[in-house]
Amino acid sequence: MDLARFEWPSAVSSTGAGFLLSALLNVLLALGIGLASSWLSSHDLSALMLLLAILGGVLLWQSLQLRRQLLFYGLLLCWGAAGALFKAEYLPSSGVGLSQFLLVLPLWALLWWLQHRFPLERPSAEEIVGPEDDEDKDVPTDWISRFFTPQPLHPVSVVRQPLAQVLILLWLIGFGQLTVYLFNQGLTPAWPWSAAAGALATVLVFGYFQSLIWIVYPPLLLGLGSILGFLGGMNVTPALFSVAAALYALLSWLLGVRLLNQPLTSRLARALYFVTDSKTNRHTVEQSLLLCTSLIAGFAVPFSLLVGIDQGPSAAPLMALVVSGLFFGLGAWHYRLSAQSYAVLATLTIAVWLLDFWRDTPIWVGIGQASANALLSLVMVGIALMLEQRPTVITGRFNLYCQPLRTVSVVLALLAAIDVPFLMYPLLGFVPVSWIDSLTLLIAGAALLLSTFGRLYWSVLGVFLVTWAVYGLASSWFVTPWPAYSGLVLSVLAFTEATSANYLDYRSERWDALRQALYVVAGLAYGIALLAAVLSFLQGDSRLPGLLAVLSLGLLPLLKPLETAPFWRSIGVASLLTALLYSLATLRVGPISPYGLLIAIVWGYAFWFVGNTLIARFNTRWPFWALAEAPCPGWAYWLCYSVLSPV
Repeated sequence: MDLARFEWPSAVSSTGAGFLLSALLNVLLALGIGLASSWLSSHDLSALMLLLAILGGVLLWQSLQLRRQLLFYGLLLCWGAAGALFKAEYLPSSGVGLSQFLLVLPLWALLWWLQHRFPLERPSAEEIVGPEDDEDKDVPTDWISRFFTPQPLHPVSVVRQPLAQVLILLWLIGFGQLTVYLFNQGLTPAWPWSAAAGALATVLVFGYFQSLIWIVYPPLLLGLGSILGFLGGMNVTPALFSVAAALYALLSWLLGVRLLNQPLTSRLARALYFVTDSKTNRHTVEQSLLLCTSLIAGFAVPFSLLVGIDQGPSAAPLMALVVSGLFFGLGAWHYRLSAQSYAVLATLTIAVWLLDFWRDTPIWVGIGQASANALLSLVMVGIALMLEQRPTVITGRFNLYCQPLRTVSVVLALLAAIDVPFLMYPLLGFVPVSWIDSLTLLIAGAALLLSTFGRLYWSVLGVFLVTWAVYGLASSWFVTPWPAYSGLVLSVLAFTEATSANYLDYRSERWDALRQALYVVAGLAYGIALLAAVLSFLQGDSRLPGLLAVLSLGLLPLLKPLETAPFWRSIGVASLLTALLYSLATLRVGPISPYGLLIAIVWGYAFWFVGNTLIARFNTRWPFWALAEAPCPGWAYWLCYSVLSPV
């Protein structure tokens, strides 16, 4: 029968409608009798299945003749119930979804044939229901005749939508059974075959609905599940699962890109009605393919790390990391995506961590990991600087790694700084335990400075880490942790950092962030050194004069950013030198109270002489550290008199 040219009268008579209704009622009555007999005798369901099949056939005939989708839904319900009874009678075991996936194949083939035979035909009402004759037209008045009057629908339009809904329903049932079976029974030999059939069925289902975003994810995941299921049946080690997943992602991406680039693939997709615009849909499928394979390879990386930590040294985790890194590297090279570059660096970092964990001679907890992170951070930022200095003609594709290298270097430097163990030490609080820890902190700070060059807050953190590391190295030489020692080291560091910042004042603006960071950390170190001087004074430490002398010198470059720097330098230097004189006087053996006023007068005249003779020469020689001439003598005389006169 040619469905496209089948003609039917515009209406049926009451007698014809009655015959049609009688046929339907007779089959329904037979079905009721069959249900009753099956209820009384539950051992034989073959008669009931036969009745359901016959009722479905009657509904199929009536739905095609009357163009009623409701009748076709009844057909699907009857045949679905017959299929369920058949499975319950002859296949009572719990299914793995294979039968549903296999039923998808002929159903999709039928839908494809309908779409190929009647692609976009929309026949007119005259072609479907026949020519109208106003004189002989018999308009039905009762509901029975109206129901059995043919509708102005093409027969294909009657069956296409219900069949498509059954297609997606079968896929959902099969996928649900496959998932439930996996959780209940595990990876049995039947599960991989069902997963493979599910992958094929998924491609057909989502291809029919032209949902190209999801035409990649479920098939690839089901294919991976089938491969892992076969490997699980072979009792392979868990480490090989990560290798298989990484290889599966790499080969799937390579094969998928290769197939998408073939003209035959686009022609086949159009022949199967999967796509309409091959160019746009190809881009969508390739994006989905890259994302899905990246997720598979991404999960293989931490899984290999966990397996390597749990099972000890083995070649399989490293092989999985190498394959995953190769996949991400090829993806970054092909698409020039920064996300793939980050994935390559993350894989490399995890491989270094795993090798550090497998060392035969472990050092104290945290040291090896922190050192590895610091060195890797410095190496990465060094590579980034080399790539930025090279001509872009040579490193056009490798320039994509510059920013990821800097970002990962920052993360590794922070991890190295966090992992370094510390000990309590006066003034600065925590210091590294050993010189190795201090060196690790120094490398981390240097890498952080190079990675974030030009960013103020990161530069402050980098300079602070370097200062902290140098302070830790110097503290390791102290036999007794006196505050004067700490203050001396910090004051020297403050002087060095402030002097370096003074030098950068005359450089270009690109050094502004580092210059400001040096001033900030130098001010912090100088403040702690002043606190050390106060503590040394309270303890009566004999090393206090040397500390005050270095503090006086460190004040010169530190105050350069101030507009009134010469004035405050004079005040600060005079105060510190007066405190130095007082500390020397108090440390002198014997009473000095008769000489307090005399010392104050001599000290004031000494400052007057320096202010009138030497300061001018000093300002001429070092103008950027200039001192104010006026405040020095008077301020020094008053300060010295007020301090030393009671002595």
